[in-house]
Amino acid sequence: RDTGFIKKADIDIPSEKAEINEEDTSVKVGDKIQYSATGKNIVWSSSDSKIADVDSNGQVTGKAEGTVSITAGVKNGSKSDSVYVSVYSSLTDTAGYLNTDSKLYKVANDKMERGMGTEGKTLTIVGQCGSYYRVKMDDVTVYTDDSKDEYCYVQKSRVDIYPTNAVLNYNSVILYPNEKIKLRVEVTPQNANGTIHWVSNNMDIVSVKDNEINALRGGETTVVGTMINGRTVKCKVKVCVPVTKITITPGVFAVEKGKTGYLKTTCVPETQIYNTVSWKSLNSKAVTVSNNGKIKAGKSENTAKIKVTAIPLKSTTGQQKSSVSDTAFISVYTKVSKSFYVSPHKADITQYMAATTEKNYTKSNKIKKNQLLRVIGTCGKFYYVEYVNAPDNKVFVLKSKVQEVELRHKELTINQIYCPHDNEKSSNKIIRNETVENKKTKKKTVYKTTVNILKGKNAVKKDKKAGTLTAIQKGVCFLSTKQTVKRYKNNKLQSKETKVIYYRIHIVVPEKLGNLTGYAKKKMTVY
Repeated sequence: RDTGFIKKADIDIPSEKAEINEEDTSVKVGDKIQYSATGKNIVWSSSDSKIADVDSNGQVTGKAEGTVSITAGVKNGSKSDSVYVSVYSSLTDTAGYLNTDSKLYKVANDKMERGMGTEGKTLTIVGQCGSYYRVKMDDVTVYTDDSKDEYCYVQKSRVDIYPTNAVLNYNSVILYPNEKIKLRVEVTPQNANGTIHWVSNNMDIVSVKDNEINALRGGETTVVGTMINGRTVKCKVKVCVPVTKITITPGVFAVEKGKTGYLKTTCVPETQIYNTVSWKSLNSKAVTVSNNGKIKAGKSENTAKIKVTAIPLKSTTGQQKSSVSDTAFISVYTKVSKSFYVSPHKADITQYMAATTEKNYTKSNKIKKNQLLRVIGTCGKFYYVEYVNAPDNKVFVLKSKVQEVELRHKELTINQIYCPHDNEKSSNKIIRNETVENKKTKKKTVYKTTVNILKGKNAVKKDKKAGTLTAIQKGVCFLSTKQTVKRYKNNKLQSKETKVIYYRIHIVVPEKLGNLTGYAKKKMTVY
């Protein structure tokens, strides 16, 4: 038998088994981790060196996403030991939740379970490894192993990512009734769950379904979209009801030089919504106009057309409804320092709503012959007048068609009888219908008179036969007398002569009647 002694260092006794001291773990792409094992002459290997390789000292380097098996073996040994290493890419921390009950794994495969997460459990995604997310569960009680690692892996299909931000394609839209428009949302991160539940704050104005807004009637409201994590996005919606007709009131307007006035508009439909109304003067030297319809006259007699236009807002879809417009005619007049009276003596004359002879501004009815008019102002070749018997009726007449008349003033007391004469000293009665013969010359004259009470018909009573007027009640009375005179000459009736005289009669209460009638004793003249 060969026996003897040798040094221990010179003898290599093979180990029968290798054991890795660390657990299954993860490493980020590009990072390194160190493994160690018990036993001598350990040999390290990786199941896929493209994902992770290991050097002879057990240092593992992550190269690409995936999971590999790192094995430690011994020379001439019969047993080896292996661990799983998942190589992950780092992601910005992103909130999410489990969309179904899911198994949780220690590494990115289905070999090493750590526990079970129920649907709705929240988590934070920190990385990814192939078809798995590396996550940190907010509730650590879901882990059932003894590992102190706070991270785990879960299949991507079982995780929904909360959106951190959302951008709408439209923050506000303008639509016409019955128009539709689609809303699109871009969420961040891009792989977040973009599911949104939409509601309209006013279902009478717009409805919303499947991201599509449907305009119903005019008005403004907001469409609100709620994401899975409670974040909201909003889109303001204006539904414009276009104006089909716009009218300026008044359509004609007389304004004194240097003065201001206001024009108003009426629209069809009355509930017009979101139409831009613009004003424009077609003769800004004569009249200017502001955006609220306020006009200001210039310093000279002139005329101008004012145009108003209603323009519906343009739809976000690109459709533009037609605009509508209307015009008003403005006459700038000079106010007379002292009013006077005119009348058409020859024939009925045309009256105008503005100081122009344009057909559009000509009134259909004419001013009757001998109608008494009070002149308010002048505008070029026109008078601006009012009817004495209807002061609210103000019109324009051509100066050439009327003649200035004398207006006689007379004051009467109640029950006083008055007989108009050619003049106060004359015995020639104005109001009479008779034939008079001159006793000396034997010449006959035929008088025929028409009395027209223009205003205050209840104030006086006329007696054609007596040729008198009787004051009945206090007030003011305007009247005209038209006397037709025909004279005989050589026993032949000559052509008629016509004479029109105008009166303004004030009727007052006499002091003596105060105790009898209950009227105030103080004498009062009514103007």
